[in-house]
Amino acid sequence: MIRYTTAALAAAILWAVCVAVHPVTAQAPSTRASQGVYTKAQARRGAGLFEDICLACHTLSRFRGPDFATKWSDKPLAALYKAVTTMPQGEPDSLDPQDYADLVAYLLSVNAYPEGQRELSPTTEAMTAVWLDAKTP
Repeated sequence: MIRYTTAALAAAILWAVCVAVHPVTAQAPSTRASQGVYTKAQARRGAGLFEDICLACHTLSRFRGPDFATKWSDKPLAALYKAVTTMPQGEPDSLDPQDYADLVAYLLSVNAYPEGQRELSPTTEAMTAVWLDAKTP
């Protein structure tokens, strides 16, 4: 009986270590971006921010189509959100978290991800729960 208890304990510890080391892969995505995770109004706000701030250094073509799909597919939306928050260059995290979420919504819209009924929330939990599936315009 002690062997089973020791084996069960060892298995539980191994599982906990795996989850701690690889938390993203240990949890299945609850939502895919292709299910509609942002609103049209949110994407419009993101478009305005992109035009006002991002176009000074970036072209939109860099963030759409096959290159976007290759870089971000099968990753949590949190990875894209984190990358966006490193901008503007020299001033990371200088925008409001909702502005960054609006920018992510805009990037989803230009990559033909459908609109949904709710706005994309700028919380870590919300961004981690959504995964980008391979979808290109």
